Amino acid sequence: RGGHLALVHPEALRICLALKARRVIPDFRHPDIVRLAPSPLYGSFSDVWDTIHSVRAIMQTGEYLDFPSHSRVP
Repeated sequence: RGGHLALVHPEALRICLALKARRVIPDFRHPDIVRLAPSPLYGSFSDVWDTIHSVRAIMQTGEYLDFPSHSRVP
């Protein structure tokens, strides 16, 4: 049926921007939540796998630090 996964991090806005740069569409919830909503209707296992891989890479490499900390809500 689907659902959502909420990740809490103080740099949630920057993480959302980094995900968008990787063509992943997250939902930013003020002040510190990255929300992802995989849907079995149009998403595949590999889509979920790739998204989680992107989140991990963004966090491990600090890629999110390349994005502004104050921006309009994405």
